[in-house]
Amino acid sequence: SVTVNADGISNISLSTQLDQTGNQILTVEGSQNRVNKTVTVQPQPANISLRPRNVTDPKTIIEDNRAELDVTVRNTGGESGNITVNLTRNGIRVNNTSVTVSGNDTEIISLSTQLNQTGNQTLIVAGPQNSDSRTVRVLAQANISLQSGNVSAPDTATAGDTVDITATVKNTGEVSGDITVNLTQNGIRVNNTSVTVSAGGRQNISLSTQLNQTGDQTLTVEGPQNSASRTVNVTPRDTVSDPGGETGTENDGFGVVTALIAFLTIALWIK
Repeated sequence: SVTVNADGISNISLSTQLDQTGNQILTVEGSQNRVNKTVTVQPQPANISLRPRNVTDPKTIIEDNRAELDVTVRNTGGESGNITVNLTRNGIRVNNTSVTVSGNDTEIISLSTQLNQTGNQTLIVAGPQNSDSRTVRVLAQANISLQSGNVSAPDTATAGDTVDITATVKNTGEVSGDITVNLTQNGIRVNNTSVTVSAGGRQNISLSTQLNQTGDQTLTVEGPQNSASRTVNVTPRDTVSDPGGETGTENDGFGVVTALIAFLTIALWIK
């Protein structure tokens, strides 16, 4: 309410909040008349920012793999707009993407990067208004090799013997892994085995083969990264031969001589 002097003029002020876009008719009413005014309400401009608590990321990852981050961006304005989000790793930009977000809406974008260095890596997603960071621990891949000083085999054997050769494999990586180890005799593969070795662990393995050839035999244990060899001297088995060309043991020869003496004794007695 306002008091107006006789023949006087008084200015008044009224206000309202306009939440709807488009043409809005505002009417000022007095006791005798009214005045209308049309106001065009424009939507609020786009206002797009990151929602930090909606950034998802892996906590650990194996080296030489890609880490992918999902980022939620929100537009609190009434108009659609574009936003460009950058991804940095340890302060160096490694990826970026742009997206259009409708008014009063959200979008999820994905950014990824290859992680080749082990240890903690700081990943930051940043938009024009704000940013968010995550720490990802990069684990060293499984790295399994033979411990050449722990390969053993007998120095000698007899033809036909089955010999065992033992070895130790070690994993210097931060994750478990598999290894296949081959056993060769004079360059020819004769056996193999596969084992799983835990992160930072060791595993003993044993491989066997029958040695039928005489002389020095080279046994080699081979892994993907390295190998180790041992030499086994193989000797023939002891044997004797009779005049007829048949082969037998020394005890067999003694039995033949005994039988011959008995035959001659019987022949002389009959005479």
